[in-house]
Amino acid sequence: MAPAKAAHHRSEHDQDVDRRVGGPTVDPRTAEDAAGQQLTVADAGGNASPVAAFSYECNARSCLFDSSGSSDDVDIVGWSWNFGDGSTSSDENAAHTYALQGNYTVMLTVADAENETDTVSATFRVKNRGNTSGSVGGDGGTTKTASEKGRKKCSDGIDNDDDGLIDGADPDG
Repeated sequence: MAPAKAAHHRSEHDQDVDRRVGGPTVDPRTAEDAAGQQLTVADAGGNASPVAAFSYECNARSCLFDSSGSSDDVDIVGWSWNFGDGSTSSDENAAHTYALQGNYTVMLTVADAENETDTVSATFRVKNRGNTSGSVGGDGGTTKTASEKGRKKCSDGIDNDDDGLIDGADPDG
């Protein structure tokens, strides 16, 4: 006598679930699909990605970076700075001194408690003398302002900004 085959009966409700979900029937008690694969169930409300933003102030080659303009619907729990010269930081607000003057692209990536991230960057000139400041981000990364303040002239016989001009012959110090 042949063994009896187990019968599987699907109700109309199961078929309705398949049509609405568009996939295999899921057993909510085990969080596995019909093939036994573990499933991750996401909240239908979703998590909005954070918005990265920062401001900076440089006094000569010493710069302070402030991420307080960044925002999120959960909480920002991670910061990753790339200062454009090979140096990095994971501080919320960071300080960095550049070895050389020049143009640097600084990037900030923020992460929220749900592992969503956003990155924003700004390119600006770091000088041996004078001040530079600005801000970037907060609206999808499209706002960028920078200004140079307090340029100083000196008579030290040195090309302080590597433009080939010295002292009084150098219009930007």
